[in-house]
Amino acid sequence: MIVWEGNSLVVTLFRAWAKTSVSDYFLAYQSMVNHHPHREWVKIIDFTDYVETSDLLGLLYAEELKQIRKDIAEWSVKRGMIRQVIILAPGIPEDVIEQLIQIYDNSGAPAETVTSRHDANVRAEEVLRGHD
Repeated sequence: MIVWEGNSLVVTLFRAWAKTSVSDYFLAYQSMVNHHPHREWVKIIDFTDYVETSDLLGLLYAEELKQIRKDIAEWSVKRGMIRQVIILAPGIPEDVIEQLIQIYDNSGAPAETVTSRHDANVRAEEVLRGHD
């Protein structure tokens, strides 16, 4: 699911998205971003449906997703994305978290992780208010 919550674009249910085509996901994502009236926004990515580390790593290193992830990030930054807050299930090892940050981090919209939706909302609001 992709929804706006204030100035945050929240992407959830990645297991469901994994069953659709990448182009369908990108079209839905583009449509949501194009209909947003604000200049700056934060993307919240909810990976909590990936409890098993091996499943999360499989998603992160899937060859067919590497370029689309890069394209989406570059396209999003041009349209005002300033940060990516990634929600992870508790218990994900630190080395996996570091890999995830390296994959999602970019100069226009740095990535960071939290372990709850509440923490993601708090970070998004802090970033949008300039309290980086």
